Amino acid sequence: MPVMPAARPQPANPRRRAALTGAAIAVLTFLLYLPALRFDFINYDDPDYVTANPMVQAGFTGAGFKWAFTTFHSGNWHPLTWLSHMADAQFSGLDAGAHHRTNALLHALTALALFLALHRMTGALWRCASVAALFAWHPQRVESVAWVAERKDVLCALFWMLTLLAYARYVEKPSPLRYAPVILAFVLGALSKPMIVTLPFALLLLDVWPLKRLPLPPDPHWARQARKLGLEKLPLFALTVALGGVTYHAQQGSGFIVEGAPLAERLGNSLLSYGEYLWKTVWPASLALPYPPRDDLAPGQIALAVAVLGGITIAVFRFGRERAYLVSGWLWFLGTLVPVVGFVPIGAQAMADRYSYVPGIGLLVAVVWLLGDVLGKGESGRRVLIAAAVAVSVTWMTWTRQQLSVWRNTETLFRHSLAVTTGNARAHFMLGLDLLERKQAEAAVAEFRAGLRFRPTDHLGHFHLARALEASGQPREALRHYAAAVEGEPRLTEAWFRAGVLLAQSGQPAAAIEAFKRLLEADPNDLAALMNTGTLRLQTGAADLAVPYFSRVLVLEPRHAEARFSLALALRRSGRAAEAVPHFQEAIALRPGWPPPLIELARLRATHPEAALRNGTEALRAAELAVNATQGRDAAALDALAAALAETGRFGEAVSTAQRALETARQTGDSALIQQLTRRLGIYQANQPVREN
Repeated sequence: MPVMPAARPQPANPRRRAALTGAAIAVLTFLLYLPALRFDFINYDDPDYVTANPMVQAGFTGAGFKWAFTTFHSGNWHPLTWLSHMADAQFSGLDAGAHHRTNALLHALTALALFLALHRMTGALWRCASVAALFAWHPQRVESVAWVAERKDVLCALFWMLTLLAYARYVEKPSPLRYAPVILAFVLGALSKPMIVTLPFALLLLDVWPLKRLPLPPDPHWARQARKLGLEKLPLFALTVALGGVTYHAQQGSGFIVEGAPLAERLGNSLLSYGEYLWKTVWPASLALPYPPRDDLAPGQIALAVAVLGGITIAVFRFGRERAYLVSGWLWFLGTLVPVVGFVPIGAQAMADRYSYVPGIGLLVAVVWLLGDVLGKGESGRRVLIAAAVAVSVTWMTWTRQQLSVWRNTETLFRHSLAVTTGNARAHFMLGLDLLERKQAEAAVAEFRAGLRFRPTDHLGHFHLARALEASGQPREALRHYAAAVEGEPRLTEAWFRAGVLLAQSGQPAAAIEAFKRLLEADPNDLAALMNTGTLRLQTGAADLAVPYFSRVLVLEPRHAEARFSLALALRRSGRAAEAVPHFQEAIALRPGWPPPLIELARLRATHPEAALRNGTEALRAAELAVNATQGRDAAALDALAAALAETGRFGEAVSTAQRALETARQTGDSALIQQLTRRLGIYQANQPVREN
């Protein structure tokens, strides 16, 4: 019987291989970040974005949708990011793990989309897989993924990669119908984070390599082709200009743009940041949030950065004609960092790992393709290349897991940052806030003091130190730091308020009133400051000066029962009893059964010397309600009832009620009330009503 030859294995379908490879990268990426699902929110930006944001916590609402598209909250305009946070809140509430899960899933999908886009452009399966995997598993990605507030980063990056994928499809067969998804993906990215403004320039770099639509100069066709491709991207450039203007307005209006920094200083900081980003891509050690600002720009370090960056740039263009991926990759890295590298100084950090999320891809492309060309020619070279890729991937995954553990909670994050940086005032402050929130006031004091050593004029540092000192029982020193806080920022109304309360509690009403006045200069409609100022005026015997403050509260909030009652007291004590009556009555209507206005109204109606203001029936009704509300255990309520009984001619009941009031007052040791009740008891025993103003 003849032996049949064995069938030769058929090559796998290229699309199927690509799909399986991309899926494997995405799954491994998600699994790598699985521990983050057990992490907490942190106190840095997460409150603004989720935990203290009522619009987000409400989930999907009409008001929330409108707010997302109209707000510059947190210094950015990114409505799609807000809607993604609202979606998590809608379905998972404030479950931190669910919010982390969304970030991890978006990051995994971004890695998949990056792989598919590169593979569609180049067809180089393993090189594209290496870039996507190294991108997704690099330790610098941790900040963008493990920080809930950086949802905008991973969301924008996903649409960035989808734009690349749509663009690759468009280039294969250009048409308006195929260009529409490019614009759509770009717009969705723009609605997620303004960092996408550099994407149209990145597409031009892809036209150089790998799409080979744009030759490098001095090719004679370069200028004409560049003009043609630039016009092709005109809709994207127009959107970029509009988004850039909105973003600058949002950042400036929120105070994130640091004005006044000299150009030389900004340039020096930018060069050093480029060098740091480059180095941390190669050796991602000592990653921190935040990196403290560079106060001293050492000329030697700047010179070294110029030498390294300049040398690489020269080499890239020297060999770029044969290896155009070097030009595209290197300029991708340099160009996509431009908005955040410090030319326009944003915030109080020197740099941030999250800013490298997309720019790092350019470096990975250049290095992977270069090594592939140099080592991937022969069989042994390919083995070395595969071994190196596996070794780097495993190393970075291990490093990423270690860095991920740093983000477990606020304390672990900022203790790590303090361990790997120096002069990090903000990390001290954020750790101090976390400790203060967890009632560890003395430990918080130490952190705030440490931060102020590096930033002695930081008004928020002084403010939070004052709060910690107050919580740890050091009111005098707390007042000094409240004063330092408002000296640095007079509009810091909460510092004025807390200082006012502390001064009032320490028996300094005049100083407390002055603090509240300063607060009201900044915010004339602060209800608490208005109420406290009026109350202090009442307590110091200036009832006539208290009236305007309580009146202002009622203009702002007409149903404010405490303000209504306080206004009635102020009017009565300033000799305007007739005006006080309707306010006592309104306070009772707003809070039925509330004893203080019932007692005061009963006293006024029973004892006022003017007959027109007395009303025994109303006084008796109010006093009985007050006694019932206090279960007959309040001496002041019993005193008011005795006065009302006497006013209605029921002197025997008035005497017995006054005796009960006197016994109750003796139990509490209120000597002033005991003296008043003793005097009134004698009046009732003489069958006379009390007459007092």
